[in-house]
Amino acid sequence: MITGSRGLSILYNFLEKFKADANYTILLPSNICHDVFFLIQYLKMPYIFIDINIRDYCINQEMTIKHLKKCKKSILIFNHSYGIPTVPYAFFLEIRNISPTVVIIDDRCLCTPTMETNIDDNCIDLILYSTGYGKQVDLAGWGFGFVGDSFCMNMLQVTFKKHKYLELKNSFYKNFLNYLPDNDSELDCIHVSNNIDDIEPNYYERLIALEVEKWRIHKSTIIDIYKSTLPIEIQLISEMNNWRFNIIVNKKDAILTELFRNNLFASNHYASIGTMQHKHDCRVADQLHQSIINLFIDKYYTQEKAEKTVSIIRKYLT
Repeated sequence: MITGSRGLSILYNFLEKFKADANYTILLPSNICHDVFFLIQYLKMPYIFIDINIRDYCINQEMTIKHLKKCKKSILIFNHSYGIPTVPYAFFLEIRNISPTVVIIDDRCLCTPTMETNIDDNCIDLILYSTGYGKQVDLAGWGFGFVGDSFCMNMLQVTFKKHKYLELKNSFYKNFLNYLPDNDSELDCIHVSNNIDDIEPNYYERLIALEVEKWRIHKSTIIDIYKSTLPIEIQLISEMNNWRFNIIVNKKDAILTELFRNNLFASNHYASIGTMQHKHDCRVADQLHQSIINLFIDKYYTQEKAEKTVSIIRKYLT
């Protein structure tokens, strides 16, 4: 197991190994965390966005295989949308058979973190978990991962030009989202120095277990409020509601505006980057973003807030 100041710092160290080989192309889903995309841009590695499927909102497997056959060498970043725990081992084995040199990264940063993870390097080269802000277990930092036997990986001290990363990030937000993000807090935990990378694994594991148990009942209570009072037809399957509770609605913008007006919160989740760049056809990811709302179920959201949230949402469903 390897640890880092954030899951992203582990990914950065891992991708650094392939940067010098210009034949590598990164394949990633259009609904990926924006910070992953900024990191790839920072590393100046070629990439292709691939649409997601309508079944589990993860990367479209058929499209991935088509692109894989066209690339000399590929790095696949598979993320578990909304924390869905299913691992597509058959798909990983299939693409490994098609392209034995493919590098497979299993991004589980929205899943429940567990150190009882066995990595099958016939299928996967890197598994990533995160305990940063907004994740299922929120320790406000750190991440851990598992690397296959094919790779020897140490968390190295690397030069991370924070101002360059900020330029890429701000340019993206300004050009595509029409606003500038608050960078200070985010960039402090994106850095890849070794200051906190050497957290003792047993201590880290205990912290995760304590946090899970501390908020288990609270989280279950909030989920039950949403599940029992919102129409079943707008809810995603239960396996996708462990990170946040996700609903599909027609009046998304109006609902979010009303929630914020009442000092309540919900999120858009990640906009489809491939669509915004007009370089890739990612219509499923785009359509999903236009209608999905992530309702909070974490320690920051009280039962009273959840009940008020439901009351507002229901007004817009009639």
